[in-house]
Amino acid sequence: MDTKKVLWGIIIFLLSLVVIYKICNIFITPVDPLDPLDVIYEYDDQEISVRKLFEASYEDIYYADHWVATGKYCYKCERISNPDSEEFSTSEIINKEIINLTYDHYHDNTDNHLGILSGKRTYPYHEDSIIGDRKTTNQIATFKYYDGIISGTTRQIYEYTGHKCSCKVSLEKILVPDLDNISEAVSKGEISVGFDGLVDEQGNFVVTFTGQRLPFIDSAFLGYNYDFSEAIYTFDAKSRMIVNVTLKDLDLPDGYGSLMQRSSTELYFNIGDISYGNYDIPEIPQVIC
Repeated sequence: MDTKKVLWGIIIFLLSLVVIYKICNIFITPVDPLDPLDVIYEYDDQEISVRKLFEASYEDIYYADHWVATGKYCYKCERISNPDSEEFSTSEIINKEIINLTYDHYHDNTDNHLGILSGKRTYPYHEDSIIGDRKTTNQIATFKYYDGIISGTTRQIYEYTGHKCSCKVSLEKILVPDLDNISEAVSKGEISVGFDGLVDEQGNFVVTFTGQRLPFIDSAFLGYNYDFSEAIYTFDAKSRMIVNVTLKDLDLPDGYGSLMQRSSTELYFNIGDISYGNYDIPEIPQVIC
């Protein structure tokens, strides 16, 4: 009799394990890793994520009647001597370019909106005399790049005075990038996302994208790709609006032995006041050459 009770006890125990296993298979399913853009954090009793931050800025960036951004394009190439020695290593800047930039955004409706990128730079001009003396003066170059839709027709015009600059940017496509493109690049391991949901000392959220290149901003550079490897976005924690963006690229040193060369590129924009009201879209000049 006792043997039968023990046997039934073992059978009931095994059946219980089977039932528990089945329940676990039903209710405990593997969870795919969450897209870094959609990881939820809490701030001021509200949910935030990288995607929510960009979506909060989308309407104002694209549909506000007018806003202005100011920034700089900086390129530097330096020669490095004795790069392997911390004590004796020296660097010398052999080429440097700085362009001061202003971007004006105008929007009336889907058939009438315009972005104007204005730039100004000072560059050295060398002139040799007959007797071999060299005179160096600072020359000023300016340019404007118009990109938009006027009366339903796409318009892109570039005008400049002095030395031609090759900086053409559609800033809206940088400020509010293609999030699906970012998610795809993240899933392929091409870029990584840095965001911890914390507010810095200035009261801002900071989102960072890094990779060998950033394909989600390709469309912002019309005909020229700078191959930036880092994008840093800053958002105001209270309004959730984008404050500024910085794109960086640091080339690997090129050279050998005790002499190497390294270049770096940086593009920065700070977003000013965003306005709604009646703003006339400027006329695009008729440029022949």
